[in-house]
Amino acid sequence: MTDMQDRNNKTPALITTIAFAGVLIFMMILCLFMPDKVFSENENRTLTKRPEFSFAYVASGKYMKAFEQYASDQIIGRDSWVALKSEMDIAIGKKDNGKVYFGKEGYLFQITEIDEVQLEKNIGYLEKFFQKSEAVNAELNISVLVVPTSTEIMKEMLPKYAPTSEENTAIKAVKDKFGSQFCDVTPALEAQFENGIYYRTDHHWTTLGAYYAYACWVEAQGLQVHSVDDYDVNTIANDFYGTLHSKANIKTTADSIQRFDLIRNDMTKAEIEMKIYTNKGERVMDGLYDSKYLSIKDKYSYFLSGSNPLTTIENRAEVAETDAGEDLKQAKTLLILKDSYAHCFIPFLTDHFDSIIAVDLRYYKESISDLMEKYNVTDLMVLYNIDGFSRDRNLVYLR
Repeated sequence: MTDMQDRNNKTPALITTIAFAGVLIFMMILCLFMPDKVFSENENRTLTKRPEFSFAYVASGKYMKAFEQYASDQIIGRDSWVALKSEMDIAIGKKDNGKVYFGKEGYLFQITEIDEVQLEKNIGYLEKFFQKSEAVNAELNISVLVVPTSTEIMKEMLPKYAPTSEENTAIKAVKDKFGSQFCDVTPALEAQFENGIYYRTDHHWTTLGAYYAYACWVEAQGLQVHSVDDYDVNTIANDFYGTLHSKANIKTTADSIQRFDLIRNDMTKAEIEMKIYTNKGERVMDGLYDSKYLSIKDKYSYFLSGSNPLTTIENRAEVAETDAGEDLKQAKTLLILKDSYAHCFIPFLTDHFDSIIAVDLRYYKESISDLMEKYNVTDLMVLYNIDGFSRDRNLVYLR
């Protein structure tokens, strides 16, 4: 082959490389001069800010890593690039895009990562907190629900040979530590996995999934369980694309969101007042649902108005003087330490407690013991999904 032929063969590849590099440089320049986006509605998260330059920061090696994350978050057409990558991954037969498994029938599954070290720490934090709380109130009723994700319950829908974390092993570790205080909802969920108990495009369970966990918990507490037929089920959204869809951004069937309203025969209409406390102040709402979220992507925040540091719920309904009513309603106050799995679960509890205090330890950093004393708490519940519980570094604040 002559030098001329060799140069001719290399020319197309060289042109392609230069063009690709030119596009990247052009997009980087645009990103630098365009205003940064603060929040991604599609991904429901705050985007990375441009890191401040300093020679010390560069020398530490952290600046380039921070800038890489910034560039990834702020690149023009980010959602389209994510979608293109996912479609290419599916086309070449990949099972996932590094964040989400592409399951059967359009289901998306979270790639869970159990942090065994943090899991052990969190179990220890809870154990010490329970001991301290029971020393103050020996009659305190404690229950723990650490529940599996769809990746564990719906394994049959995962891609073939997809590796998964040992969620059941992690849940067993929590169960073994807390014994009778632990409510194991896994069998109840496994029995219903074909009935739409997890969303197709989101990492949460559906309202129906939360109902089956509620029924399991209520039975364990010796309270009266409502059957699913006792509820008026209303679909409040048919176009829900959740967090897993944001990570994959592929074409799939949208989820619907249901709301369960108890059909009341022996009680007056419930009068629910919800107060939300944030660093911006206090907000009072009639009821447990925030309809403003139905017009945006983050529709799951319709329940309890999303994740907030502290939420208080007062049920002011008066129970009729019947045996069923007396068995159902308890003059008690529940404190629930939770993640967002609790948001569609809590509405089922309002008939069993006069007051419910919901705390998200990611945002609430004040004394939980003081909170319990202030509200005269009679029942304490912990509700997390196992993936989140094993990686949450905020339970340390229980100390």
